[in-house]
Amino acid sequence: MIRTVEQYLKSLEDSRVVYCLGERVKDVRTHPMLRTIIRSAALDYALPNDPKFHDLYVTKNAEGSFGSA
Repeated sequence: MIRTVEQYLKSLEDSRVVYCLGERVKDVRTHPMLRTIIRSAALDYALPNDPKFHDLYVTKNAEGSFGSA
């Protein structure tokens, strides 16, 4: 099963340590420079879960299980 956008964003609430331009980032989801990157990455979860785009992103393997294309 492909994560939802909400699950992806929630997964970023962990103990990772991130620095941007020498400053420690408290939350990559809200940081002025990083939030655009996070939002772009969220499309990897939004589009496969959207019924209009699902068939473009998700396929079945030989066993009939779903996976990302």
